[in-house]
Parts: sequence; C-alpha cells; structure tokens
Amino acid sequence: MPMDFAASIKDEIDGRPLHLYRLSERRFDELEIGLRSGLGRSRDGETAAAFVLWAAEHYRRNFAGGSFSWAFLTDELGLSLDQATLRDLTARGLRKLRRPPPRSSDAGVQYLRTLAAEGGLPVRLLANEGGYRAALVGLVADLERFGAGCPEEQALAFARRRAERLPMGYRTEEFHGLFVQFARELVDLRGRAPRDLAAADVESWLDRAEPAWRERLTLRFDGDAARALFAEAMTVRAGGEVDEPLGRQLVRDEDGAWRAFVDVAPATRLPARLMDGIDAAYPRVRLAPTGALAAACPDLMLALDREEGGWSATRISGRRTARFPFPLSAPIELVAMADGRLLQPVSLPGGGAVDPAEGLTLWTLAESGDDGAARRLAWAGSASLRTHDPFVWALVGANARVTCSEGLVAQPGGESAEGRLLRLEGKGRIGVRDWSLAVETGADRTERDEIAAFGAQDSTVRDGRGVPVFRGLPDIALRRAGHGFVSLPTRRRLYRSGGRGAWRRSAPEESFLGTLDVAAEEDGNVGARLRLRILPPAARFSMDAGGEALSVSGFPAGWTLRVEDATPAVINEAGSAQVPLPAGGVRKARLRLRAAAPDGAETLDWQLALPATRAYLARPDGSILETQREITLHDLRDWRVLPAHVGQTDLSLRLVAPGLGGITSPLAVRVHGEAPLSSIRDLVDDLLSHGGPDAEVRLRALADGHESPRLLVRRFLGETHLTEDGVILRTHGAPGDERTLPDLVAINIDAPGPAVAAPNAPPAAMGNVLGPGRWFFLPSLHGQPLRPPRPLVVEPDAGQEATTDQDDRLHAAGTGRSRPCSPRRTCDRRRSSRPRPGNTPAARQYRPR
Repeated sequence: MPMDFAASIKDEIDGRPLHLYRLSERRFDELEIGLRSGLGRSRDGETAAAFVLWAAEHYRRNFAGGSFSWAFLTDELGLSLDQATLRDLTARGLRKLRRPPPRSSDAGVQYLRTLAAEGGLPVRLLANEGGYRAALVGLVADLERFGAGCPEEQALAFARRRAERLPMGYRTEEFHGLFVQFARELVDLRGRAPRDLAAADVESWLDRAEPAWRERLTLRFDGDAARALFAEAMTVRAGGEVDEPLGRQLVRDEDGAWRAFVDVAPATRLPARLMDGIDAAYPRVRLAPTGALAAACPDLMLALDREEGGWSATRISGRRTARFPFPLSAPIELVAMADGRLLQPVSLPGGGAVDPAEGLTLWTLAESGDDGAARRLAWAGSASLRTHDPFVWALVGANARVTCSEGLVAQPGGESAEGRLLRLEGKGRIGVRDWSLAVETGADRTERDEIAAFGAQDSTVRDGRGVPVFRGLPDIALRRAGHGFVSLPTRRRLYRSGGRGAWRRSAPEESFLGTLDVAAEEDGNVGARLRLRILPPAARFSMDAGGEALSVSGFPAGWTLRVEDATPAVINEAGSAQVPLPAGGVRKARLRLRAAAPDGAETLDWQLALPATRAYLARPDGSILETQREITLHDLRDWRVLPAHVGQTDLSLRLVAPGLGGITSPLAVRVHGEAPLSSIRDLVDDLLSHGGPDAEVRLRALADGHESPRLLVRRFLGETHLTEDGVILRTHGAPGDERTLPDLVAINIDAPGPAVAAPNAPPAAMGNVLGPGRWFFLPSLHGQPLRPPRPLVVEPDAGQEATTDQDDRLHAAGTGRSRPCSPRRTCDRRRSSRPRPGNTPAARQYRPR
C-alpha cells in the first residue's frame, strides 16, 4: 500500500513542502494502514517517501506540544523500530520527495523537527494561545500596518522576528516566505469583507461569498484550530505600538494634511497604579469621558475589571466610538463610575495635551495605503524609541530647528494643524533646542520608553488648555517595553522651573507654584520629559462670607493673584490673601485666575472652578444655570455639574412620564468632583425609554439643602410636521418662522422593508424619489429620533404599480444597508393600477393620512 501510494504521486513530486500535498482523510488513513503492515518488510525509497508523508501529516494533525520523540510516530503505527532505521527512512524519504535534508543545529541533526515543519502548522497548537498562533497573528498585525504595499524584504524581516521562538524547523527562509504568503492571504481576506462587518462574522461571510476560500490558502488548517486562528487574525487592527485603551493618532486626509484622532482599543489592560484611588470594594468600574472628550464623543464607555496586578479594559460602546476626531491640544480625560457614583477622574499616560511648540513627540506607523505611503500614525511618546519598522515620525513645532546626529536622517513628512512631521530613518539622536531623543529604525527588536507622572490632580484648578494641575510634586515613573511603571531614580531626574533656564538635579521646594519641566537623563543627554503645572499641596480656595472676595491660603509669599479683571492682590508672608472678585457677582462656572511670580519669571493664566457653597449646573458657554431650561438628550454632553466646595453633592434625576402616572420617585447619583452630565447619559436614556415618547427627566444638583434650577431633558424639544416645504421641526418657544429640516428615512407601509434614505424636500419631489406607496417617516436630528409626522401618500400613475419590487427589497435587506429608492419600482404584491379621478402625473399630490 505505501509503495502503491508513493507510485501514485510520482508525477506530482516537484520538491514542494510536504504539507502542500494536502492528504485527504481517506489517503491519510490508507497510508497509515499500509505502513502498519508493510514498513517492517520493505524499506525502499517508495516506502521511505510514504513514511515521511505520513509522519509530516501526523504531526500537523495531532501534535499538541511537548518534546519531540520517535515514539510519537512508532506508537501510532504499532511498530518498534530503532532510531538508526527511522533516521535512515527520514533522510531517504525526503531525498525521494526532492526535499532538503534534515536541518542541523549545534545539538545535531534535527530529524523530528524537520518532519514536523514539513507538515505545516500543527492545528492543535494553533487552537491554543501559544507561540505558533502568536507568531502568525503577530505577523498579520505587522502586515496590516503596512498594507498591500509592504515590501517583501520588510515582510520577511517581520517573519524572521516572529518565528524566533518557534522550533528550528520553522526558522528557515522557506518557512519565512511561507508565513509571509499565508499572512498576506489572511490580510487580503479581511480586506475583501465589508469594512463595517464585525470580525466574528468574516468567516461566515466568506463561506457565503467564496465557498472555496480555504482551499486556496497556502497553509492548510481546519476544524477548531482554523476557527480559533482565523477569528483572532480577523480581529487584528492596524494599530501602533501603544497599548493604552485610548491612543492619539494622526490620519492623513486626501489633501495630504494630517488630522488628529483618538483611537480606542476594543480590549487592553491598565496598570494598577493608574487606578490607585479606586476602593477595593469595586471589582468593576466604568470609564466615561469628561471635559473636551465628552463633547467630542459622549457615548464612549469602557468597562474595567480588576485583575491581579492591574485592570482589564474593554470598550463597551458602539463602533462609532472606536475612532473619532480630537485635537492634540485638548487633554484626554475620563471619570471612573460604579454603583451609580462618580468616583474619581482618571488620566492615562499620553493623555495630556500635546503641544509641538513645547518640544517633540514620536509617532510610529499604524496603517499604510495601497501605495505604501503612511496613512495613519500612532503616538509613541516623548522618550527614546527602538523599532523594527523602517521609519519613525517626529512631530515638532512649525518653526522648530531640528538637528539629527550620528546616522539618523530626517525627511519632510507632511503638515498638520499642530505642527510639522519629519520622517526619521536610521540610528542616532534627534534634538529640538536642548531636548534630544535616541531613535533607531530597522532594529532587531522594538523597545519604547515611556515617562509619566503619578500624583494628586486638582480638577478645580486647570491650566490654560483645561488640563488639571498637580497638587504638589508628583512621582515620576518610567516604563520600558514589556514592563510596568517604576519610579525614575532620583539620580536620573532633571528639573527646570518655568519652562526655561538650566536643568538642575535638585527637586523644587514643597511650596512650588507654576510650570515645572521634569526629564530623564539618558547617557548625559536630556531625554524623555514632561511639562507639569503644579499647585502647592497646602493651597486652599474659599468664598468669603459676603461673596465679594476669594480667600486663598497656602501660597508662596510675594505672588500676585488676580481673578478675571478685578483688582489684584499680593500673597502675604503667611501665604494668604483676600483676592477681590469682579463687581456684580460671579455668574461663571470657571474663573480666570492669573498668578505672577514676584521676580517676574513666570505668569500663569489658569482656570479656577467656582469654590461655592452650593452645587451648580454649568451651561455650554461656561455660565451657571440660573433658570429652568429644556434640552435634548443630545445636548446633555455640553453640560456639567459643579459640586459644592465642601460637603456632599448629589445629582437628582426624576422621571416625568404621563404613561406611568406622572412623576416618579427621584434617583440620586453621588458626585465626587466636577463631572460632565454625559457620564450619566445611559441612565437618562434608560429612563426616557421607560417613560415613553412624551417623557422627560428633571435634573437638579443638590448640596447642603440647596438645589440648583432644573434641566428638563427630553428626546426632542418639538415635533415634526409634513408641510408643503417638506418635513420641518418646530421647536417649543422658537420664533414661528424658525424652521429646522431634520434628516429623514422612510418605510413603505404598503410593502414593509428596510428603511430607505429620503431627501427632505417638498412632497412632490420626495414622491418622485420614493415612488408610489404610503411612506412613514423616521426623522432625526443630530442622531436623535424625533416624533414622526403624518405619512406621505404617493398615488401611482396610470399604468404604474404601487409598491417596490420584492426582489429589490430582499436584496437590500441582505446587504443590511439603506438605499435610495428610484421612482418606478414594482412588487409581486399587486395593487390596482387603474387611475383614480385626478390621479394624473400633473395632478398627482400627497395626501396626509
């Protein structure tokens, strides 16, 4: 039997790897049966070829890890053969099949590892999250970043690195090329599927669209292993080296300019140190956006689960929150919530505002276009960087003077609103003024240092860009690739006050106030650095009894403070002062606080949250809500709550729903610091959904027996009407001539199917696009649903059938996409085409029902 089989493939022998013979189940079983009975009697070239074919396939199907042993083969065959015989069979069989001889290493000739590698990738090992699977998925991630234009030489370099931990048989140039080809095929398969298709649905989509796609793959894999590997490979995103939940990115527009975005990972891990203030009683918390981030993406939500040594972080909001525009000049701020309580603000490494004018930041390739040019860059910090990639980008100020030393070369990389990009290649240092970083591209490994500050931040005091300042000098930590944050040794710390002057090794005094640059020394150079704004830990703010002055204490003597445009005051020797407030009282949630050093070395322009004894709701323009106001759920993202300076503050939510009998009992959410109302958006949304279309949620801030004016939150503030101009939205309290045209989708009541996009135009024009039928509109404004108007009835012309074609509707339903209707479609569900009186093309009109 083995000889017959070997003879049957004689014409196929062309030196290909053995896994490419793709033995079927039947042929594999026949081969095993023949070897059981014939291997002991005949050991000629054909039998040896049959043995190595069977052995390679046996390793592919059944090897589950562990040491390599001849018993893995002989026990399956029920034979007892000495090692010399087995080695001879292997060598002659490979020679018969025109394959290279067994690989050699310092430990000798590797017969078994050669057979295993000839079989391809062991499917049982691919089903586990081990080295084989990690190597392939990692290679897919490498190629995803470079896209179809990744040069073969670069792809092979990635494959060599990924295969370093695999057995020797897989560390050959032949298998490096095989891995690259297979990974390219996986990348191509992911690209064929619709862009909005979830990764978990790609395999089933391919089964429907291209049933034979598995047979065309370079490497054969099947069963659970195929599903496990394929599912993980399809979830690979074209990302950078940064593994934070939220990372900054630069995306190139069609015009070549770079725009700033935030990219949110679907799942990652946070170090425990970032969440030090969270009580151990909370094993699970949520992170919601606050500040400018809340205005940019109010629906963003992360779920954090406490684990040993850190937290797992999972994005639980929709796909539209996975990437969104966000300026580099605004900080990424989050707030932790649990059990209906707002616990504490959370700042991520790299989440601070990025100002290229202050220095430089490094960026790595996240995605390439089909032409091979960079399309998306990921923030890589402001510390030294070593990477496998052939290029790194530096973002510097528009007029910055940049120097490169040693073998590092900088080329123009494009312009952005924040500065200019330089593309770096080689090994050396890049410098801006007195700041330099070590960069190495095309390295044998990837390493990225990261510097961060950990300490108490005061969200009531912010710098001019809205970033919370630190209370006292924070701890400075450094994180190297693959490790957690560790405190930067004191001997490596450098300090500079006011953002200028010489660097010093001595830390500032505890009462330090102002801007402080902190850097890590790297081989005698100023390396990774941070710019911090610091308030003395003893600093306190309060309103005097009459509300006409701000009482401050704990400040360094001699500083001059000024609130808004009121009269300035000088801090006395005791560190206190009475700083006058603007005449006429304060009506703003944040006050402009300017502080000048006694020697004139620095002038701060900060913001101070009103230190009031009451809690307030702050309007989008920063003013305090003084009278009741109606807003939509969409507008909630622009509002925030300011807690009382002392005592407890709660947000009171009361649902008013006519369908539920009127006013329900209030809910209370405890507030621990200034917070955006978007952080309770999901709760408000649930209440409105429970209350029905006419429901409203009444919001107040409560503190020390005082309550703020109410915000009345509704899904919409008016109702839509079908008029001769189209579907319009009339807002309660708006002038009679003020009309808003909402967005429209429509459903044909006579032939229900997927909603179709409809232009908001006069009824006759909409009828020409939609075609005959009774059309029910679903209006929305800024993504929020509105109360529908009466239906639009479009009568058919003489000889025209009334409804859309069923096949068309089924096709649209299968694609899952809305489509614009053309005016003349038919349906199997017939309606009379006989014209009614007045139903001529000239006289056809809409009739409300």
